[in-house]
Amino acid sequence: MRPSPSTRECAAVVGCAALLLAAGCATEPVGPPRLDISALTDDGLAPVVNARVDAAYMKPDADLGRYTAVMVDPVSVAYKRTPRPNANELRGFRGAESNFPLSPQQMQNVKTLFQETVVQALTRDGGYRLATEAGPEVLRVHAELIDLVVKVPTETGPGREYVFADSLGEVTLIGELYDSESGEILARAVDREVHRSIPGRLEYSTPVHNRAEAKRVFTHWADLLRDRLDALKSAQAGTPGS
Repeated sequence: MRPSPSTRECAAVVGCAALLLAAGCATEPVGPPRLDISALTDDGLAPVVNARVDAAYMKPDADLGRYTAVMVDPVSVAYKRTPRPNANELRGFRGAESNFPLSPQQMQNVKTLFQETVVQALTRDGGYRLATEAGPEVLRVHAELIDLVVKVPTETGPGREYVFADSLGEVTLIGELYDSESGEILARAVDREVHRSIPGRLEYSTPVHNRAEAKRVFTHWADLLRDRLDALKSAQAGTPGS
């Protein structure tokens, strides 16, 4: 049986984002960010000293705890280099060297999965209200997946539903938070992820596994965002006079 596009499309993003927030996120409690205000960026953001991604920045005077609703932009995805043609040609396939394209439908499925996962994490358990337009207490969430490299074929050909590879892919995530009314940027996170298998072993890649893993990765990132926002809200609530 030929794998459906809806389950094969996440192959690249599986490991690409897997390290995104994995280090230290599972059990270590999330607290308010510590900022280095001596090294402001051109747009007025300060590096977060206790960030759990490659780089994170926040407006020193940003009051992220005041927001009660979120408006989530559609995620954009861009390749690092032009994918090779004939993605379903497995002869001579080398995961570490290849760059396979996603079909338009597969690309849209990745974007939809990412957006749905972020919205679910932010709105669950009486969390943030989902807004469709700007407002005084609406936080705008913007994300981009750039420099995407797909290292496993997105189509395996008739009679074959899996491939082996030493890497599934790599990608850079850029996430930004804005005040929805003023458009002022409040925070930014950047993380480059490269998925690699255990040395000497190949990754067993199937459509079902790839989609489940992509869902887990996106959930992990979205949960950390929710945890960070909740920590900021709790810190504000505990401030005398707040």
